[in-house]
Amino acid sequence: MKNLNYLIAILLMVVLHMSAIDTVPGKSLEFDGVNDYISGSGIDTLMTAVTIEAWIYHNDLDPGEIQRYVTLDPEAAVLRYDGTSGTNQLHFYIKKTNGSFYDLRVNDILTTGEWFHVAGTYDGTTMKLYLNGKLLKTAVPAGGLYSTDGNFRFSHSSEALSGKIDEVRIWNVSRTTDEIRKNMHLTLSGTETGLLNNWQFNEGSGTSLSDIVGGADGTLYNMDDSDWVASTIPFGTGTSDLKIISSTGTYDFSGTGVSMNVTSKTGTDTLVVSRLSLSPNILPVGTDV
Repeated sequence: MKNLNYLIAILLMVVLHMSAIDTVPGKSLEFDGVNDYISGSGIDTLMTAVTIEAWIYHNDLDPGEIQRYVTLDPEAAVLRYDGTSGTNQLHFYIKKTNGSFYDLRVNDILTTGEWFHVAGTYDGTTMKLYLNGKLLKTAVPAGGLYSTDGNFRFSHSSEALSGKIDEVRIWNVSRTTDEIRKNMHLTLSGTETGLLNNWQFNEGSGTSLSDIVGGADGTLYNMDDSDWVASTIPFGTGTSDLKIISSTGTYDFSGTGVSMNVTSKTGTDTLVVSRLSLSPNILPVGTDV
């Protein structure tokens, strides 16, 4: 193993019969890119740090358009695609306590026709933007986080998503790189420190979206039962283990059934192995990032 830069998301799947819908991908919601969106209330208004996570699937990435994923109002923290400022651009911005905005933008990173995991974090000093567990960009805007008004939106009435959303999580802590990598494929217990909200999108019908952790339920607008579609994200109950690979030798990834014999090594890398206890919806691929 030579010259790796954070090999992540190697997933091994085993077939088990799952009895609880919240431990499998289940359903997701598909948005039409015109006027479909979800809004609700009940978000913590006292957050001084934040992490937003979501699984996103784009049907298109039209230049000149903006497609929102998650908004914590009033624009306190936003994750979205911005085609007006670059190409295939992932965009995360926050509003600081003085009302000014600070953003992180990364071009040529998004694609259509596949699921990806996005995350934005802010700890009151440092912002970070992630794609599929890879840290893309960091900034130090300082100034603190503008108070949310308790409302949230997925997609947006004027910046509608053309694609699908699944497994949105809001935290009142800045999740670390290792925490994001180890847990983005796994069902949570709901009692994790700092986890405020978790929408799993598994209702399958109706116009309500349940927050299974914080009770901040959402209402679907301009959507109907046909917009509830099967989810194929690589996600479910299972185990993850992380190793720092800095030398040759054998590395055992606890609980995953994976052991790696490294016979040649230059530099230091981080390897996360996740084993999901369900039949795979898609063939997961390890990403050399």
